[in-house]
Amino acid sequence: MELNRLCHLLLLCCAILALTSCSSNNDSSSDDSDNSDGSGTTVLVKGSLGQSYYQSVLSEHQIMRNGLGDMSQVTIDKVTAIPISIPFVVTSEIIENSVSVPIDSSGSFTIELDPDKTWILLLIDSDAEVKDQIVSFAGLGDQEANLIMLPGGNLIGNVDMGVLDQSGDEAFQNGSLEGNQVSFNLNIGDLREIAKLDNMLKTIKNIYINYNKTTGSFFSASFAYWWGVVPGTIKNQFSDPNNYVYDGYQPTFNAFSKELSFDGIYNHTYIVSIIPPENMIDVDLNTYSSFSSAGVWEFLKNEASGRNAGSNAKPFFILEELSRGALDISSGGAHFTNIPSGFWTIKKDDVPISYFDLSIAKPFIDSNNNIPIVYLPVLKVVVDVNNYVQAFYIKWVQYDVSSSTFVEIKDLSLLANYTEAVSMSYDDANDSNYSEIVDFQKKTETVFYPKEPFKFFGDASVKDHVLREIRLGYRIFGIDYGLMINNNYLVAID
Repeated sequence: MELNRLCHLLLLCCAILALTSCSSNNDSSSDDSDNSDGSGTTVLVKGSLGQSYYQSVLSEHQIMRNGLGDMSQVTIDKVTAIPISIPFVVTSEIIENSVSVPIDSSGSFTIELDPDKTWILLLIDSDAEVKDQIVSFAGLGDQEANLIMLPGGNLIGNVDMGVLDQSGDEAFQNGSLEGNQVSFNLNIGDLREIAKLDNMLKTIKNIYINYNKTTGSFFSASFAYWWGVVPGTIKNQFSDPNNYVYDGYQPTFNAFSKELSFDGIYNHTYIVSIIPPENMIDVDLNTYSSFSSAGVWEFLKNEASGRNAGSNAKPFFILEELSRGALDISSGGAHFTNIPSGFWTIKKDDVPISYFDLSIAKPFIDSNNNIPIVYLPVLKVVVDVNNYVQAFYIKWVQYDVSSSTFVEIKDLSLLANYTEAVSMSYDDANDSNYSEIVDFQKKTETVFYPKEPFKFFGDASVKDHVLREIRLGYRIFGIDYGLMINNNYLVAID
């Protein structure tokens, strides 16, 4: 594993996060202020539990004979609406500012919401252990992707979710998205575009589980999904997302708690371990059953943004984020390929202190993790006759389920609304790093120009200023994605 490369990637992600944190208000009471229509009214969202929720406690024969029965036989007792900010900010305030209503004796609910805020609705079993309380995400059903986010500023009428039946971790009625389209000031195409993204907001589950209302501390998890691109495929032509090489994902666990500190972990005052639900496999086919801070630290770096330290022997990495008072811990530079169901556990001296469901928000439409459903960039590097880089051009695509193809997004307004920042960084053969971050809320950047004269990959005519790696990163709903273009994916250079 390349810990130096990990530092580049994590620091780049932190730089994006710092930009979005500065431009976003952590107070959930101001959610979606930029998207507000200022109506000051409320809307009603209603629905009822379907047969699938009763089948878990009643046999099919009992249901056929007696009907669905009464609510004493169903564990779900309330609906909780979580308000989120756009751009999305990881904060415990979304739990503090949530709204809940009980499910009545007939299995129905009606909840009153502010239409200027963006909401996620959860079906809750209050009697379960905290990590198991979220039973389903309630949404509007559609043939392409279910909409679980009610977008603030675009909600103009009451919503009838219909009879909600459980499918995986979601609850919806087939066709209800089209049936409620008139309740939004967006067309069905726009709603479907959002529905392909909002699955990533299920990470709210990890904030819900790991927020301690008594102490105010909480833990969250962030992700970085990467795809590799062959350098020769971007030279004077746009890359083809069908040929991207999935390079796995990196989970990072964020502690906003006095229970853990950089010094405590680095000085081995206590041992912190990360236990996945099953053995993890990285892109190099290495297998890991756990990750621990017990090893010997191989480096310690002091950056303006905070210290970071890492170890290869027992892969582990810690990073201070002074700007937001967070301590990040991760499994070193490993990129994992499997996304197991179940809970990851963070332990302090063998005592569990937090739980995370990392399988809850996969950016893929297929079970084999081959087809990304989130926005993807396609990149073209314009190179002159002398092999010098002139510009980096970016277009955006999203997978269209009906045509089974990636389709270019011509109208970037929704993408700009939900994509928090775009970063371009690149290294040369001398290990010099150059980077630029664009606030997507202010400018939809589609072209970057090199700050120094660079030759394209593999040019042996000069020793310095030859591209070695390009990283194009972006964040949607607090999750990082990116393309890495380097010779690790090289098949042939034109």
